[in-house]
Amino acid sequence: MFTIAICDDDKLVSKKIEQIIMERKLYKENVYIESFLSGKELLETLKRGEQFDLIFLDIQMQEVDGVVLGKKIREELKNDITQIAYISIREDYAMQLFENRPIDFLIKPVSEDKVCKIVDKAMELSNKGTFYFVWESRKMKYQVSYNKIIYFSSKARIVNIYMADDIGECYEKLDDIEGRIVSDDFVRIHKSFLVNRHFVSEWRYDVVKLTNGMVLSISKQYRKSVREQLLKLGGAK
Repeated sequence: MFTIAICDDDKLVSKKIEQIIMERKLYKENVYIESFLSGKELLETLKRGEQFDLIFLDIQMQEVDGVVLGKKIREELKNDITQIAYISIREDYAMQLFENRPIDFLIKPVSEDKVCKIVDKAMELSNKGTFYFVWESRKMKYQVSYNKIIYFSSKARIVNIYMADDIGECYEKLDDIEGRIVSDDFVRIHKSFLVNRHFVSEWRYDVVKLTNGMVLSISKQYRKSVREQLLKLGGAK
């Protein structure tokens, strides 16, 4: 069962999103939806241990707004798995929300096509554990799910694969690795660095800060393409 939370203090918006989702047969048979009228209510539910695969989260709310709540989900609750799709009447929030790593950005009035695209993408990402990055080293074959890789680092014909609890090593060009990765979560920030955006806690003009505390440079060559990719992933226009 794919679980969705809709958090918006406008009942009509919440109802609209729920109707869009439940009118599709595929979703109706495989999706559970829970609605919340305030960020505080949703936060209390999450603190009790309830988990969601996807949260549609309004930015402008009383008490706890969507920006603050998203940060609490990522930093206080240490939840990097739940996908967050922000809802707003404005389009100019996109860049400041990247530290909360949203899957997309939904502009009111919400459209059926965009809501369904977000759900489809979140469903696909929730099954990422079945997709693996495979490599060989010293005549041995290794594999790890993409959602466990923090970043790739290349130096002197060797690529190190950094994970939360391990480091892999392979003899391959980073360009070739980037070309065969099937996940769109990886962003090339430097000729030597390819990072998983879900492990980035802060994007700056010339550096990124990872959730493990590591700070990596964004080279001048990649700054424009990084921004364009982030805007695309964030749903900004």
